[in-house]
Amino acid sequence: MKERPILFSAPMVKALLEGRKTQTRRIVKPAIELTKDHCHVRVRPDTDFVGSFQLSRCPHQSCVNGMGKPSWRERFILKCPYGTPGDRLWVKETFFSAIPYSYGTTQGGEEITPRGIQRTLVHYTADGDPANTPNKCYPQGLRHGFAAPDPYAVWRKKSSLHMPRWASRITLEITDVRVQRVEEISGEDAEAEGVTPVPVRPIGGGLVPDESYREGFLRLFYDINKRAKRGENPWVWALTFKVVKP
Repeated sequence: MKERPILFSAPMVKALLEGRKTQTRRIVKPAIELTKDHCHVRVRPDTDFVGSFQLSRCPHQSCVNGMGKPSWRERFILKCPYGTPGDRLWVKETFFSAIPYSYGTTQGGEEITPRGIQRTLVHYTADGDPANTPNKCYPQGLRHGFAAPDPYAVWRKKSSLHMPRWASRITLEITDVRVQRVEEISGEDAEAEGVTPVPVRPIGGGLVPDESYREGFLRLFYDINKRAKRGENPWVWALTFKVVKP
């Protein structure tokens, strides 16, 4: 069993904590390519074997041998970078870290803050803003920002990229891994993504069954993955998991 980090936005973290999210889809990186004589050879998943990829033929004569076939292996196995069933993922999310003020001040009177993240107080963005708590350094709290409890000074917002393992509060266990086109997602799977349903078109005054969740997922997916455009239908890793450490 291996553990790997995975990033989630604040709304998706809330969905995880509420038990509404049991799946996630991540693009199969386009960097998985072979190059020969400055010619990029893209790969595509073989739906008959999860994780197996087939090289597409290159039209340039310099990339083929005398038989008119690619001069390198046509088939190879790609492992899912997020793991296999039984492996675990620890969630990285945006958070606040309480920065101590006991590092003194400069000659100009500016506060010296410590470098890096201290193993002190942590507040998660998905839970809302931290309380602006007065302390001995800021008895009235902060006008712009959030004062932290004594002996801490202020809350500093940190990107999810910088979350250390000890600060993570959610661990997921992978139960299934698939490779599919993102727009092949079903309404049931879209609901398992924890998204908010979106009206598609009215039918008798109601919503199209399932399609509302599916449309909500696709809008969110393409909003996050801005390099992918609607209709390109990229290949994705479809992960199913369960929360093991809330």
